[in-house]
Amino acid sequence: MSAETRTLIAIFLIVLISIISYKYLPRQQAQPPLPVESEVPHLERVMIERAKPTELKAARVAPTADEDSVLIETDLHRICLSSVGGSIKSLRLKEYADLRGKGEELKDGSTFERIWALIRSMFRRKEESQELAELIPEGRKAVLSTVRTSDGTFDLANHNFTIETTVHPSGTAEGKVVFAALLPDGSTLRKTYTFRNGDYIIGLEEICPGSAKELILDWGAGLRQTEKAQRGYLNYFSAMAMVGGMFKQWQLTKAVKVLRSGEIHKIRDLEYVGRVDWGAVKTKYFLACFIPKREVRYFRVDTVGPSIVRIGARVDTVAPTELSVRMMSEGNRAEYDIYIGPIQYDRLREFDLGLQRAVYLGPGWVSGISRLILRILVWLHKLVRNYGVVIILFSCIMMVIFYPLTFKSLRSMREMQKLQPKIAALKQKYKKDPKRLNTETMGIYKKEGINPLGGCLPLLFQMPVFWALFAILRSMIELRGANFLWIADLSERDPTFILPVLMAGSMFVQQKFTPTDPRQKAMTYMMPMIMLFIFWSFPAGLVLYWFIYNVLSVVQHYILHKRGEEPKTAS
Repeated sequence: MSAETRTLIAIFLIVLISIISYKYLPRQQAQPPLPVESEVPHLERVMIERAKPTELKAARVAPTADEDSVLIETDLHRICLSSVGGSIKSLRLKEYADLRGKGEELKDGSTFERIWALIRSMFRRKEESQELAELIPEGRKAVLSTVRTSDGTFDLANHNFTIETTVHPSGTAEGKVVFAALLPDGSTLRKTYTFRNGDYIIGLEEICPGSAKELILDWGAGLRQTEKAQRGYLNYFSAMAMVGGMFKQWQLTKAVKVLRSGEIHKIRDLEYVGRVDWGAVKTKYFLACFIPKREVRYFRVDTVGPSIVRIGARVDTVAPTELSVRMMSEGNRAEYDIYIGPIQYDRLREFDLGLQRAVYLGPGWVSGISRLILRILVWLHKLVRNYGVVIILFSCIMMVIFYPLTFKSLRSMREMQKLQPKIAALKQKYKKDPKRLNTETMGIYKKEGINPLGGCLPLLFQMPVFWALFAILRSMIELRGANFLWIADLSERDPTFILPVLMAGSMFVQQKFTPTDPRQKAMTYMMPMIMLFIFWSFPAGLVLYWFIYNVLSVVQHYILHKRGEEPKTAS
């Protein structure tokens, strides 16, 4: 069952249960929760060759010498360039850690050691003592070139370029690496990379004077998995593009069919002819994007299936979507800005090209709420440096905002409770005339000035906030690796499942404080159990929000009860 499906089920059940809580429970037993979709069987080793577009069948230019490497460091990147293909064979992000092994210290050791690890986790700095996030899969190379000339098409992926120039970036001074490759027809292709401090953009210029007709650039490497969570991670792999002014996205799970036998079948490759503003491959938190600076009229996505390789107890997964951008430019020249970095909404929006679409903020009408909540969370984080505390503060803010509705809801439920004897008498009197029963019941509600669905209003208004938070907490890179108490990552589920249990317990207490018909006592036990099932694998940050909100609601109900806030007596 996908996360989006769980969200829809959660929203539907919350609203449905709240509505029927004002009615008699049906005689039929509630349907059991839908089973969780079985996990794709583990693939011990799947190695798949990189597919090439049929019309780009090219002669591979053989290597001419041993591989040379150049290490370039900026304040954001640590990049290893290879002479083979004039490519990028390693790219690490200095501000982000590889989280695949994070949290393992909570699984091993004595009870005392685990408790001590939990205490230390409360005070450790974010991503402390972690390896830097590596985006290029081991053994793969990115930014590969193919040249089409009048004499043929030459694939330079394995060709050993000559390193002509190396200038390291320093301060505001730009760094540069120039590769050169001699083609069989005697012409020379030069690839020039440029680097700047404080920027995730890598500049690329390709020049091939002479007989070159087309310069084809291929990302070619996929993206390496950087997160601890393995299950369902392939759902985040996708390719995206802005083609002809329209946003296009292709998900791995829709492009590649994985059979239970472990075989992987490529369904189809995708290509578009038209103006290409940008094209990218992405994972959950990171993006590699080609942004052409000269006109590009062709875009292709090659889906070749994932390479899943077991390394000890860890699994390395390669994004299966390869990105080929063909450029047909005058002057035998191609220029790109290559963004390789985090999927961060404000940073991507600055390009003014629609790149922020890489951040999933929910469906159209929810995305506006998501953007507002995102800004609030980021602003609160400037005040307190822990996102767990930020979520608690946000829960308090939401409680204050919804207080008038919550108060009105509580009064409405108490008014409804006082009317139960009259409603019961009507049901006995008109038990053979349901239509008359409904008419008389609504007449009582109207006379007493009660909205029978008034108790649902706070919950209904919270649903957009809940949905927006769900989208944000799954895609907000600021929450990646954000720890709180025993939770190592608020964007992932609580590995100990303590928080979902606490949330269900708080909901049970909240139900106890909520006025209900005595014949509906079963609902007090059913709803927490249903919500426990739904929230079991939700992001810990979302469960924390719901738990704190429930606790605050219990406190609010208790205070109102102690103050004796009773409704007017029905006449």
